[in-house]
Amino acid sequence: MLYDDLRRVVITAVQEHGPAWAKAPGKLQAERNPPTKLVALTSYKVVRVIGGRFFSLYDPDQEYILGQRLKQPAKPRHRAGFYSYPTVEAGTEYLGDCALSTSFHREVATPQLALLECQIGGKIINYGHKLASTYLLPVRMLEVRDVERWKHVATA
Repeated sequence: MLYDDLRRVVITAVQEHGPAWAKAPGKLQAERNPPTKLVALTSYKVVRVIGGRFFSLYDPDQEYILGQRLKQPAKPRHRAGFYSYPTVEAGTEYLGDCALSTSFHREVATPQLALLECQIGGKIINYGHKLASTYLLPVRMLEVRDVERWKHVATA
């Protein structure tokens, strides 16, 4: 990667001494303008609630804080990114599935699960039933379910 000072020398040399058909090799870093506003979609994420805090279902070290945007580049074939559901109905259905799954709660004690409304942006990969995105911003909590109570209600 060339820094602006060296890039300026190369661009000037090409423009002044290069052949007429040569294109200028790129822009200076200072000339690049990132988008002023990230395009965002609303999606829904199911999380563990432990001690009043929100954590990933699969990575106990990943905490989600309302109002704090997270970044992890989304990669194809489920290799990276933040996963969420495109509709509140799909998120609620998954919330219920997780609450009923006994094997799911053996790894980490999970007294409650929650459904968060999120804004996602950056690269978004649509897997049909769920989305992977580079950016995830938890906006608000929509629903909390007590896992043990939900199991008893659902099996009755």
